[in-house]
Amino acid sequence: MMQKQQYLVPIFFFCLTSVIWGATNYVSFSGSHTTPFTSWATAATDIQSAIDVASNGDTVLVTNGTYSTGGVAVFTYGTNRIAITKPITVCSVNGPAFTVIEGQGPLGSNAVRCAYMINGAELIGFTLTNGFTQNFRDIVKEDSGGGVWCEPGAIISNCFIVGNRANVAGGGAYGGILKHCSLVSNQAGVDGGAAAHAVVENRVLYSNVANYGGGTHFGPVRNSIISDNIANIYGGGMRGGSTENCTITKNSAPFGGGTHIRAFND
Repeated sequence: MMQKQQYLVPIFFFCLTSVIWGATNYVSFSGSHTTPFTSWATAATDIQSAIDVASNGDTVLVTNGTYSTGGVAVFTYGTNRIAITKPITVCSVNGPAFTVIEGQGPLGSNAVRCAYMINGAELIGFTLTNGFTQNFRDIVKEDSGGGVWCEPGAIISNCFIVGNRANVAGGGAYGGILKHCSLVSNQAGVDGGAAAHAVVENRVLYSNVANYGGGTHFGPVRNSIISDNIANIYGGGMRGGSTENCTITKNSAPFGGGTHIRAFND
């Protein structure tokens, strides 16, 4: 446990220290759950309710707790603990050590992914854990992104994405732009134990597992640490994509322990 902690990215920046544009909707277990949740006294007691009443450009501000109930279906089968389906910011008050979005396993019809995010949405300062995908449904939309599934322009920052699983790709995250996050002990059945088809910036990928790309599968990786990941076939640290100013160490695979450059037709 102590060894993992040294790879966690320090979190210093939250919504309380940034400029909040638009209206603010509040989430707290101690709120009265009175719509439209515009104060701590009237705060929603679940994150999705505050998301649903927010307008484009608003902020949903979430205080401490483990949010592990409810669910929203975006695609045909899979359930998400929260679904950010508009360009808003969902932000914690005190960061990922205190604010958790928890999914549900195992893989299959009862699985719950932690979060779904549309283009323009932002998720800041949460732990995403125990998220699981569907099993043998749509391989991209339903079977990928155990922790979070993102459209390309969604942004996840200052988050811990820990202990999630995808049947196909992106055990921790599929798609999106990930900044100042730690992805630890996630697993994918095929591609990208930590992340697949995501832009990775200032991030730690530690102790993730997949068949191809134990750390990450495709997408650029910048200013990041990729360590102690395992691929069962190709690319222990990463498979495909590009790197800039990265540390890639102690990863393992039968072919390409650190990195593996994917051929066009393999």
